[in-house]
Amino acid sequence: IGRRLGSQRGEFDLLDIRGFDAPREAEVAFLRALAAPSASRAYEICPRILTQGGYESYLSARTKKFRANLKRAARRAREHGDTRIGLEIPSAALFDELVDVEREGWKWAQGSAFLQDPRRRKFLHAALLAPTIHAEVFTCRVDGELAAFAITFRERDQRLYYLPSFRTRYTDVGAFLLGEIVRDSFERWLSCVDLMQGDESYKLAWSTDTRQVREIAVAG
Repeated sequence: IGRRLGSQRGEFDLLDIRGFDAPREAEVAFLRALAAPSASRAYEICPRILTQGGYESYLSARTKKFRANLKRAARRAREHGDTRIGLEIPSAALFDELVDVEREGWKWAQGSAFLQDPRRRKFLHAALLAPTIHAEVFTCRVDGELAAFAITFRERDQRLYYLPSFRTRYTDVGAFLLGEIVRDSFERWLSCVDLMQGDESYKLAWSTDTRQVREIAVAG
C-alpha cells in the first residue's frame, strides 16, 4: 500500500491518513515505502487492561477509591432486584432488546447513541450475526429485563470492548458489568481488554496501559 501511494504522489497535494493502527515497525516500513516527506502524530489513545496475573492482584494495584467505587456499584446494581450477568448468543430478538436499552440511555436523548443511526444499526446487526466474526454480548439483567449490555469482539487472545450501554433508571449496572467482563477476561487467560479509542476518565481509571492510533500526513 505504501509503495502504491508513493507512486501516486502526483495525484494529490496532501494525503491525510487518520486512524493508522499498526505496530511501530509497520509504521516505519509504511513511511519508508512512501518515499515522500511525511509527518506522524498520536491521533487517539486506546486505554487497555493487561490481564496477565490474577484479577485480585489487578484490583489490589488500583486505588482505594477505585475499589470502593466498584464495590458500591456492585451493591447498588444488586439492590435493583435479581441481578444476573450473562454472555448471550447474538440473535435478532436480543438485538431488539439492545436497541430498547439504548433508547432508554442518556445518549439517545442527546442524539449520539450508536444504535440511533439506522446505518450503524444495520452494520452492527450484520456484524453480530456474521458466523466468521467472534462477537460477544455481555448482559446484565434485572428481574429478567435487560438493564445493560456490552458488545465485545475477540481478536486472538484480546477482547475489544466495543459498545456498552445501560438504561439510566438502573444506576451503576454499567460499571458492575464492566467489572465482571474484566474478571472473566482474567479467568480466560486473555492478554488484555482493549477499551478502544477515547481517553474517557472511566477508561483511564481501569487501564494499566495504552496503545496509540496515529495520524500520518504525506506530501504530494
